[in-house]
Amino acid sequence: MEVQVNINFYTVTCILLLLLNSTASLYILRKGITLNPMAYFIVFFSVQILGTFPLLDLNLDADFWHAASLAVASYTILFFCFLFYPTHRFNLMYKRWKDAPEELLSNKRLYQVIFLLGLSVVLTVLHYQIVGYNLFALSLQTNVDDFTSMRLASYAGDAHTGAGLFNQFKNTILPICYFALLIYLHAKGRMSIFWIYVAVMTPFLLYALMGSGQRAYLFFALIIFVIFMINQRKKRITLLLAFGGGFLVLFGTYSVLLGRQADEGEGLFSVIEQLYYRIFIAQQTGSTIGFRYVYNLDYKLGYEWFENFRGLIPGIKGGDLPHRVHEYIYGSYRGTVPVSLWVTAYYNFGIAGVAFIAFLWMTLLMSIFIFLLKLRKDLINRFVASALVLYCGLSVFSHPAQIFINGLFGLLFIFLIIGISRIPKTINSFTKAKPIFISSPL
Repeated sequence: MEVQVNINFYTVTCILLLLLNSTASLYILRKGITLNPMAYFIVFFSVQILGTFPLLDLNLDADFWHAASLAVASYTILFFCFLFYPTHRFNLMYKRWKDAPEELLSNKRLYQVIFLLGLSVVLTVLHYQIVGYNLFALSLQTNVDDFTSMRLASYAGDAHTGAGLFNQFKNTILPICYFALLIYLHAKGRMSIFWIYVAVMTPFLLYALMGSGQRAYLFFALIIFVIFMINQRKKRITLLLAFGGGFLVLFGTYSVLLGRQADEGEGLFSVIEQLYYRIFIAQQTGSTIGFRYVYNLDYKLGYEWFENFRGLIPGIKGGDLPHRVHEYIYGSYRGTVPVSLWVTAYYNFGIAGVAFIAFLWMTLLMSIFIFLLKLRKDLINRFVASALVLYCGLSVFSHPAQIFINGLFGLLFIFLIIGISRIPKTINSFTKAKPIFISSPL
């Protein structure tokens, strides 16, 4: 089943109007925007709007109500930001956070990060031993004939249980601890250990993140690092560009190895085209068709979300809407097509539920922002904060329980091990502390 791209005056008008709402909301949130989960959520929502509206046929009732759901969510978010975002309070909190010293790691927290890294390595190796293969390693050695089936089985197969638990360590805890120790070693000037660490751990990180055949978590890890960098006092544009270029190379190379690059496309243009498809078309297409699927079904009154949260418990099957949408599109139940937060909100609560969920979710994200602004600015806290704001932004693309699957459980486990360290109350908005490691070029 396919959707046609429809570009007309009404579509363009709707896109511009809703993007104007997003711009207005971001302007209200402008202070501390690079650390604000609400801002990331709105940015990803804007990407969703850009990709979805051209796919809608407003002559269809389902697509009309899909468009209405996006509009209701957009205006609710703008309404929330305008009336309920305490700008002055957050300005003061952000200034206090910004003026707090940027720290490395105390000896205790360093040992805890090393412990988490070591545990993640062990569990990652164990995970792929249980699965029986690592698709990234296999792809470097030979062509993988049944890639799709092996990819699905590697993270959602029946051969083993607890895949979600392993994923928290290999997809979230491992890259966060890897980056934290990378920065720590370089800042301390221990260059011999630094290069050994890079030579050993970087290939293992790629082995872990891409071993299941998914490129998304490589993307997540790199974005976490980018968010970390832009929230430092001294920005390094060259380093960010280098990471962006490195991502394109890895993304393209892995696509070729896995045979997922378009047959007619080669080179950088094809890689960019694939990246564009992944960001602006893939999820939006699934949500568009998914809304058409759920439109004529009865409202679930929250039960579908209950199933999703229940599915977070190991051994218990969660909601199957992504499987049913996959079957609706491809004729096979074996596979998933995730739909957006607004599609699942409509499916559970109707159009009024979309407005309520938008308001409730923004309230939650604002509470998370308050929490982040109180965290001590050592390395591990800042990487956890970077991951958290990314996962909050990505939550617009799926049901609410997905934020736990993406990595929230992993972040909570990090806090469980290292504790929650807050900015000392003695630091006020007039304190200007020099960063500890920024002066050392990376």
